[in-house]
Amino acid sequence: AEITLHLVRDAAPPGEEEQLAITDAFDGALTKELQLDIEVEGMSALQADYATGHAIGFNPRDRTIEIMWTAGAVKDGGALDVLMRQHSLQIETSIKDAIDAKGFSWLERSTVWVKTTLNYYGPQASQMPDGQKISKDIGHKPGEDSEDTAPAYVTSSE
Repeated sequence: AEITLHLVRDAAPPGEEEQLAITDAFDGALTKELQLDIEVEGMSALQADYATGHAIGFNPRDRTIEIMWTAGAVKDGGALDVLMRQHSLQIETSIKDAIDAKGFSWLERSTVWVKTTLNYYGPQASQMPDGQKISKDIGHKPGEDSEDTAPAYVTSSE
């Protein structure tokens, strides 16, 4: 997952304590929305990458928190797939709201992009129409928009 923190113009970038609080907010929101036990495996903070060159309000202090996470097995992967598809905006909003609830004075807004890879196993997995490994994107990667201005949700299979 990538959470880009758009800072108030003259604010100092968040420190390690604030970054951990953002990671905790992500963990809690995603656990609640997907009804899964989420395990955060690691986190790193980088200067936000505005490679597109046309980001409005570019602030060199903006930071992207990269969160590496996993979730355990589920009994019904299809139900999880449907939940992610039907509630992508709610998932994105829930993560943003959890970050906003922290009340950081230096934060103007956040951008959330979550990538998940679902691996299906079992006797019927090889017969799945989109394959046994499906990747999903929820949210908006900084500098990119969804094609129809709706919440970004993209599915690809391997």
